[in-house]
Amino acid sequence: MNGRHALVIGAIAYPGQELENATSDAGHAADALRDRGFAVTTVFDPSLAAIDAALTNFKELAQTAELAVIFLAGHAVERHGRGYFLPI
Repeated sequence: MNGRHALVIGAIAYPGQELENATSDAGHAADALRDRGFAVTTVFDPSLAAIDAALTNFKELAQTAELAVIFLAGHAVERHGRGYFLPI
């Protein structure tokens, strides 16, 4: 096993729908996870390509991790019972 890993994504810069606290919330979550021994990767205001790249890298880390966490702060939608995080 290879420790604890976390991926934290925060998005506020949605055109016409900017959020006030998502990146702040993500930053606080990242700090709390680091304080608890996690190696944290943060991504702020990501494009779809940036989310895909972050998830691909995180998937490799998570495969051998003792514990893996993903924290998302931003807009999301649900369709037919599946949740989707929206890129910027």
